[in-house]
Amino acid sequence: MTFPEFMFNPKNKIPASQQNTPDIEGYYYTANDGSQMAFWTYKADRVSKEHKHDYDEWMLCVEGEYIVTIDGAEHTLRAGDELFIPKGSLQGGRVKAGTRSIHAFGGKRISEQKKMTIKKTTPNDIETLMQIRLEMLRVVNNLKDGESFSDQLLECSREYFLNGDQTTVFAMDGDQIAGCATLSYINIMPTFDHPTGKRAHLMNVYTREAFRRRGVGKLMVQFLIDEAKSRGVTEISLDATQMGHFLYKSLGFNDNSEGMVLSI
Repeated sequence: MTFPEFMFNPKNKIPASQQNTPDIEGYYYTANDGSQMAFWTYKADRVSKEHKHDYDEWMLCVEGEYIVTIDGAEHTLRAGDELFIPKGSLQGGRVKAGTRSIHAFGGKRISEQKKMTIKKTTPNDIETLMQIRLEMLRVVNNLKDGESFSDQLLECSREYFLNGDQTTVFAMDGDQIAGCATLSYINIMPTFDHPTGKRAHLMNVYTREAFRRRGVGKLMVQFLIDEAKSRGVTEISLDATQMGHFLYKSLGFNDNSEGMVLSI
């Protein structure tokens, strides 16, 4: 079971920096009086760090098991169990993977998120970009701890960034990098279909796990589409994964024999 899809609005996602438990996905709603409700899905067995709120809290365990500690006393919650946590209480606990819970707060538990921004990278960003690229490669190829890519592969990526004709961007959530994407420009002989002789290829579109379901990929790709238009590009191609298929369709890309293409 899971919460219905309409509840996972990217605009309401709780940022990782405001979570007290790792490997958790949460979303919130704010009432007219400033109080809030939130719901969480816990993806792994984890321990919630101890913390306090200056307002009351009520929680309901929807599925799984959550052992809540209030001022040293343990309360085991399973599906259907609820708990009231008075303001000022020292709370923490342990949760099992797959648990889902709903919480009501008598105050403002989650600060409003700042608008995501796009930053064009420069050569000064090369080391940071290589770290993000390595993270992306490990995720895409499902590498285990201890496994790594060759230095030659990373050096090729570094060389292309410094010398290739491309635009690479970071999506920024405040001072945190939420994702990256690259548009590589391809010069061809002008034709009737491509009078400017410019095409581009979209590549390395990656959103970091803590920032997913917030429209990061769409923000980066739309920025690069606009950038391509400003440079006279008439066609953008990409090798779309199944995960990104709907995203690219929503931005006007169409399937062809070689992948997906956007005519602009």
